Amino acid sequence: MVKKLGREFLVQTADIEWVEASGNYANLHIKNSVYPMRITMDKLEKLLPSKFTRIHRSTIVNLEQVRDVQSLNTGDHQVRLHNQTALTLSRRYREAFKSNVSFD
Repeated sequence: MVKKLGREFLVQTADIEWVEASGNYANLHIKNSVYPMRITMDKLEKLLPSKFTRIHRSTIVNLEQVRDVQSLNTGDHQVRLHNQTALTLSRRYREAFKSNVSFD
């Protein structure tokens, strides 16, 4: 359950495309909507199923939403989702990301 605009919404984890940290909140991105949730990224990361992985200090991504990964000149990588959202995969989380991605 996520509260937004005085209402509570039942959010299915499968519908979450990605999550970004914003102060004391984690913003759940679902289609064209953002649902803020008062929780730390560390705690949320532990609550989400294994198809979610941290790709940056402030970003968790649903691996089923990942379209491709591109290397950047900075040593970081860019993760692009099916909805064309581009997210940064930092060097710190690259190995964990690789080990969580399965190529079927």
